[in-house]
Amino acid sequence: MQDTQIILIPKPFYKQLREHYPQVANHTLELISRRFSSVMNAMEQALFTPLTGRIMKFLEQNGAQNELKITHEQIANHLGSAREAVSRVLKELENKGAIKQKRGVITLVTSSHI
Repeated sequence: MQDTQIILIPKPFYKQLREHYPQVANHTLELISRRFSSVMNAMEQALFTPLTGRIMKFLEQNGAQNELKITHEQIANHLGSAREAVSRVLKELENKGAIKQKRGVITLVTSSHI
């Protein structure tokens, strides 16, 4: 997580920008398209990919040198799942030897999907 600043552009001003500068409209549509695609991808994964696979993929993509400082709650929020389900799967992965857990730190032992 990081601090973020937001700039709100009043609707009438944005409308004028969009009408006078087609690049603004194109850029806006491109942003919306990317975000929609990202949401659809997340929904597809949530519906069709088992939680174990989603967690392993998340750990592989976000771990620096196979280590990730993160809580079970934060993983659950990223994956759109319940913390209890994430904790259960992480314990199963630990029992299989795929990961090691310490308080607030998960170490990926193997990068293969289990």
